[in-house]
Amino acid sequence: MPKLKLAFIFIAMLLSTSICFAEEGIAVTASVDKKEIALDEYIGYTIKIEGISSNGVVANPKIDLPKLEKDFYVIANSQSNEINWQSGKSSISWQIVYTLLPKREGTINIGEAQVVFQKKTYKTESIAIKVGHANNPQNITPKQAPQKEVPWSSREGVEI
Repeated sequence: MPKLKLAFIFIAMLLSTSICFAEEGIAVTASVDKKEIALDEYIGYTIKIEGISSNGVVANPKIDLPKLEKDFYVIANSQSNEINWQSGKSSISWQIVYTLLPKREGTINIGEAQVVFQKKTYKTESIAIKVGHANNPQNITPKQAPQKEVPWSSREGVEI
């Protein structure tokens, strides 16, 4: 019986050590649901942050978004979080989705987003959107597409 106790303690120590020294790192991506749209069509812009947390403590990253309001009306936004435990490690995923309506025709570049996590900076790629003529120009009015202040877009960054 003492050997079984000793084996259990040894295994518990190994597991706790692997959790304590789990490598920290995240992946940050930006995507859109369409790269070519009409002036009166909505587009979904998504920032996704995936990473690993040690000791079961989830650290919040600081997010600096591109200036969406310059070329788009920000119609809506949503956020979702997911935490998973597997093999003694916790992984977390944040997803922030913006529904955007372009303000002008032509090629619009959505700049890079930056995420600071544990003193490391991660950047997304910028995304080019081609905006063509409106399918139904009467559908675009400032009353239907009010300019909203974008949460999480401070140049100083916001922790989620």
